[in-house]
Amino acid sequence: MPATNFTALSLGTNPTAASADIDIGYSGAYQFGTIVQNSTTPVSVTHKLPKNSRILAIVPNTTTAFDSVTSNTFTAGTTAGGTTYVSGVDLKATAGRLSPVYTGAQLLAMENITTNTTVVVTSTPVGATTAGRLSYWIHYIPGNN
Repeated sequence: MPATNFTALSLGTNPTAASADIDIGYSGAYQFGTIVQNSTTPVSVTHKLPKNSRILAIVPNTTTAFDSVTSNTFTAGTTAGGTTYVSGVDLKATAGRLSPVYTGAQLLAMENITTNTTVVVTSTPVGATTAGRLSYWIHYIPGNN
């Protein structure tokens, strides 16, 4: 992505060199959130990122495993329960840092969020939960407004 699309701090010396010689990097930003189980109800948290940002990763950290009957799925998209950026991460029964497997379409959507700046992170249980907590972060390079 050309340097002119970003308002983020750039580091390096040669932003206009041929692609093999570019040594410019960009500093990233993070937004954080926490989700605590709510029995059979999905829980969503909405974030706003600057338009034209590039999402690098959305990472769930399950600090208390969810004890849903069947599953508890972590997703991230442009709406509650949406999978634009992350899908199918099961939070049930295992505490720890989970690594989403991104599809090609999700990676393409993360490259430039254009004008849709809403990122909604959701935890959806199947069956009642009595325990479950996760923290997560959204790592991105801010775009220009």
